[in-house]
Amino acid sequence: MIPSFGGKLGKKECSERGKLLFLGGIFLFSAILLFTHLGAYSLWDDEAETALGARGILITGDTTAVLGHNIQARRAGINLVNLHDRLTPPLASYLTALFFRFGGENAWLARFPFALCGLLAITQMLYYLWKEKVPSRFIFIFGLALIFQVSFFLYFRQCRYYGSSLFLAIFIFYLYLAHWRSASARVGIGLLASFLFLSHPLICVQVGALLLFDWLVFRRREDSWQLRWLPEIGLPFLLLVLPSLFVWNPFLTKSSNYLQDVSWLDRITLFWWNIRDSLAAEFMPASMLVLAPLAYLISKDKLILRGAMALLVVIIVTSLLSYQRVQVTNVADVRYLLPAIPIGLALSTITLGRLFGQFRCGWIVCLLILGTNIGSGKIFLEGRPGSLSLTWWNELINPIEEPYSPVAQWINRNIPAESSVLVFPDYMMYPLMFHAPQAVYAWQLGNGFDQQFSNLEDIHFRGRKAPDYLIVFGPGANELREELQALFQERKSYHEIARVNVFWKDLYRPEVFWRTFSTIPISDSSQGITIFQVKSL
Repeated sequence: MIPSFGGKLGKKECSERGKLLFLGGIFLFSAILLFTHLGAYSLWDDEAETALGARGILITGDTTAVLGHNIQARRAGINLVNLHDRLTPPLASYLTALFFRFGGENAWLARFPFALCGLLAITQMLYYLWKEKVPSRFIFIFGLALIFQVSFFLYFRQCRYYGSSLFLAIFIFYLYLAHWRSASARVGIGLLASFLFLSHPLICVQVGALLLFDWLVFRRREDSWQLRWLPEIGLPFLLLVLPSLFVWNPFLTKSSNYLQDVSWLDRITLFWWNIRDSLAAEFMPASMLVLAPLAYLISKDKLILRGAMALLVVIIVTSLLSYQRVQVTNVADVRYLLPAIPIGLALSTITLGRLFGQFRCGWIVCLLILGTNIGSGKIFLEGRPGSLSLTWWNELINPIEEPYSPVAQWINRNIPAESSVLVFPDYMMYPLMFHAPQAVYAWQLGNGFDQQFSNLEDIHFRGRKAPDYLIVFGPGANELREELQALFQERKSYHEIARVNVFWKDLYRPEVFWRTFSTIPISDSSQGITIFQVKSL
């Protein structure tokens, strides 16, 4: 049932029962989008990092890097202190470990807790709409905005901090908007903020800055400052966060140098990139840049202004605090902008409701803006109508081929236990380490002295010992083989023993501009995966 559009606001609203049925339909459809084929793909590299952290927690109770005969030492162990990960916020790995403990270790179960966070976040948003008695036309527009918001669902379908951070941010927003005057709600905000910090500190700072800015500009007169807010919010936050900083603290690791590498000019560049690429990722339709100001001028609805300012705060805080280096990439790390997604949902809903809610066929305009490339403006780049949502839904029904599953299966069938494997590019070893753990994954560390690595086997250090196997994803396989042979002064020879004819890139990440949505056929062998075995001469 479509709620009535047309007439003056407040007239011809659908029945309360109709609203409830519609909200239930949104919930059920969202659950389908969250859980369908959740384990169809192997974990990609960042997901594998979280899952391997969970595996270490099951072994020791802590985020250890030592996993039997393997170590997890990404970027030469920049995140490690005494062979424990002290850089990565631990909540996502502990949450994953909890589900591994009771159900086994696989891709579906690794992603399940975060998809569950998505379902809880959706439940929270729908409950807010129901409890606040939002007019049915806005509920309908929100439902469209939600089910067509591909990035929202993709981030909840990953074994990574994205889902836990988004859920906690949305819950904090709910308590702030609906229950700020309640002492228990303020305590709850402090408690949730502490868990958000343990999920991702930057997103926690974003949410805190956003709430502070919104209160100063929009709520200060109706909710004047009270001193008791400090202990109500701050005490639960400090009790959990301060002890954790003695364990998981980026300033205790080598990664702290990254912050010094980002200049103010870089941060200005990041500000522009964050705006550009959040729109490229369709966190909200790009047309909102024009429609939202127009809706505000017509309606003077302060919620539109609040939403726009909230987005700006998130982008500014991220640009100022992110340690992304512009010299090594050309796109923003939009995963750090996750709170922009629910804010974009709210802003789109209010804007379209104010502009088109009074027209009888206004829902058709909303459908085109939210569900097609007309709203994103990509129709002008693509040259034809299209829909990111329909494209993803088709992939959801028919998952694409990906490189890790067949390679992990080949390793499990053909490589003897504890044989050493060198993987190129190196970040692609971590999904294999999770899905095919019996191999020893070689050369993660450099040769500079670090006391914490002094007792590790030579195979973990670059160039000290020849690996038994070489697995190359993509082009350059023969060149790498020749480099290895030259390194060991032609005492070792690597001969090709297998090819996996699947396109080598893992194009199923949550960033939509890095996702292919369909299988890429390979036109020559250099686009696949090549496997070599060593032979002594």
